[in-house]
Amino acid sequence: MKFFMEDTTSAEVDNIMALLKSYMDGEISQQMRKSGLDYKLNFGVSMHWLRKIAAKYKNKQNLAERLWHREARETMILATMIADVSLLKSEKIEEWFTMVKTNELAEQFGVNLLSRADNYKSLSQEFIHSDDVYKQAAGWCSLSIFLKNSELENVASLVNDAFININQDSVFLQRTKGRFLRAACRHSKDLLDSIEAQLNLVKDDKKLAFLVQELRAEIDFMRES
Repeated sequence: MKFFMEDTTSAEVDNIMALLKSYMDGEISQQMRKSGLDYKLNFGVSMHWLRKIAAKYKNKQNLAERLWHREARETMILATMIADVSLLKSEKIEEWFTMVKTNELAEQFGVNLLSRADNYKSLSQEFIHSDDVYKQAAGWCSLSIFLKNSELENVASLVNDAFININQDSVFLQRTKGRFLRAACRHSKDLLDSIEAQLNLVKDDKKLAFLVQELRAEIDFMRES
């Protein structure tokens, strides 16, 4: 764990740690560990309470830095929520990301942090082409939000990228790609047609059964709307 000098931010960290302990759920923490979410420290605090805590500390980069390096599940997620994206450069994001070791944190990194600034769009697209599965997942989660907010170009190309080797991806990565593809289905009829055509090519692959079902439901809904 990285160490910092004592200052007013230290008091904020102490206050947050006290709150996390008060919201702690040992049973949930144990269930997460059994399911593969293995953190250095996990209080089992729900996302509901984490969002409430984060709402009190928006855009506080020094605090985010301290929380990230606490290396607890909750402090790292909070850091992604309260970081000041106007101050957080790509180099710092890359540095932080070396500490992402779970599916959950990768997803939260993309949703809470990468999706919050226009200059992260290109970084998110770099992430989806990384050899690091966690980076790919974070990138797809971020791009899904940019797309929902109509803040993304070259979407057709990204749709094609999502289908590349999709049957060889982990279930988690397939789900994050599916999240992007569902958003793309709602973006335009041309994208809907493209996704349906590519889905038909893999519809009989048993490794993609759940993804085919989810996308088929989305396509049918959009056709009927």
